[in-house]
Amino acid sequence: MQELPKVATVFDSEEEHVGEVYAKALLGVARKATNTDQVLEQFQSVVEEVLVKHPKLEAALNSPKLSLEQKEALLEKILGAQVDPLVLKFLKVLCRRQRLNFVRGIQRSVTDLRDVELGRLRVIVTSALALSDTECDGIRIQLTTKLNREVSLVTRVDPSIMGGLVLRIGDTVFDGSVAGKFEQLLRATKQGSARALSKDSSSLVS
Repeated sequence: MQELPKVATVFDSEEEHVGEVYAKALLGVARKATNTDQVLEQFQSVVEEVLVKHPKLEAALNSPKLSLEQKEALLEKILGAQVDPLVLKFLKVLCRRQRLNFVRGIQRSVTDLRDVELGRLRVIVTSALALSDTECDGIRIQLTTKLNREVSLVTRVDPSIMGGLVLRIGDTVFDGSVAGKFEQLLRATKQGSARALSKDSSSLVS
């Protein structure tokens, strides 16, 4: 299953640029800590599990109606006891510089930079339903063994594939989904029907 091409916008390019700038800053600070990957994983968790899943909170943190002090107090209340102080401080910096709306681009960039730094191979796994941590670990272990490289797993959910998995490694897509197999069967059936029709037509004129 191929992803639809994304039409680039001014915001996309700005998000990419801002994301890379702040990602490098976060990675630079995190490298000085003994728990670099834990810091980066916590930041990713804040983005995916807190901001994305609670849009009203994200809207409040980006709202001009709240003062900087109120936003920092909100972050402190919700995340203060949950994340590394580096992560909390970084989020406050984003608030202070009005860059919290670029947090997804920053998270993507920091993941890309860390993967390159460690020589990890990124694999995007798409499934019809959200995969559990156990399932993700199993897929990661299998891929690491087969590819003989450390794998960074990115999971996505797409109900349209019905079942199975679609793996994307770079520009290569391995479609093991139910929808993908159905499309292959449909193509094979059409090709078979076309060959049969061609044979029948030739017999009528021979």
